[in-house]
Amino acid sequence: MPPPERLVLISAHTGIPTLLRKPMHLRKRKLFLKRSKAKCLNIPSPLILRTLPKVNFQTAAINKIIEVFCDYLESNGYYAAVYSYANFFKRKVSDSVKSRYDIWVAHFDVAKPAISNYGMWQYTSKGTVNGVSDRCDCNYAYKDYPAIMKKKCLNLYPSNAKNLDTTGYKKGDKGNGVLALKYLLMLAKKKGMHNINLDKNDIFGAGTQKAVNNILKSHGFSQNGIAGKKFIDLIGNELLK
Repeated sequence: MPPPERLVLISAHTGIPTLLRKPMHLRKRKLFLKRSKAKCLNIPSPLILRTLPKVNFQTAAINKIIEVFCDYLESNGYYAAVYSYANFFKRKVSDSVKSRYDIWVAHFDVAKPAISNYGMWQYTSKGTVNGVSDRCDCNYAYKDYPAIMKKKCLNLYPSNAKNLDTTGYKKGDKGNGVLALKYLLMLAKKKGMHNINLDKNDIFGAGTQKAVNNILKSHGFSQNGIAGKKFIDLIGNELLK
């Protein structure tokens, strides 16, 4: 791979990322967000995966943890990524997960990492920066992450988009109206309006919120997760074309 366009990060260990030592419970995910909200991060918010002595998560469990953590971050407006070393990605992370989320791979003293389709490459842990006494991790970025985040209003970058609806169905709602909305969203998925798989029930959960926000974002509206009359009209008009 040719050198990246620019080096966007040379940083000392800040303590912002969370090292996974056991399955990511809701409390730990909320703690991660609480710590992250102190800064407008211009790089993806990573789930850091490392092997630990006497801990051997099965591959299916690891991939489920990644999905739960990253989906939670994305539903809260963050650009999620998965960080680990190349061998771990090759052995433990499925191709579908690697294609779903951005990969931040660590592989030192090589011409290029032993995996493909990564967004960031940590190529050394022995970097130096003026004014920093501790060792620094040096990373190449192959995407302009700040530009992507600003455009999509992720990682606390402000949004100038307007709300389509201020009242309507939202996360936590239940009932026949939600069920009807979800059937519309399933039809919208077949139309290519979003790519979120939904369960056939009457619960407005995280997946429904994500599908609603995906459609709102693609039409230039604020991702407030509300599906009201204007939202239903928007989907209906698209489906009738």
